[in-house]
Amino acid sequence: MNKLNPESNAKVTRAKMRLSETQIEEAISGHEARNTGLRRVFIEKGVDFGEPRLIECHFWTWSKEDAAGLVGALTTRGFRILAQRPAASSNDPCLWNVEAAIEQSIELTYGASLLTS
Repeated sequence: MNKLNPESNAKVTRAKMRLSETQIEEAISGHEARNTGLRRVFIEKGVDFGEPRLIECHFWTWSKEDAAGLVGALTTRGFRILAQRPAASSNDPCLWNVEAAIEQSIELTYGASLLTS
């Protein structure tokens, strides 16, 4: 790591943090398992999957630039940005947190993976 060039450090960190295809598949599987559990809870509580509601989404990026790009993409899609800041991570000082909210249905947010699991 270069103490004098934080931009260079961010590029090195991003290069080290690239996910393999297997890691991506494992992350998706984890989210699908979580969604199956959420679906069960929603059904037990009689939640209307088609009713619009405020939904908050939380994202991580590996740099300030990536966070800015994500914020732009989310804003274009109608999200309101709640937070865009460095994540307090001692493991990765380049990690950024983006939090966004949108008024829409659970059905639209999760799509078929939540509703048919």
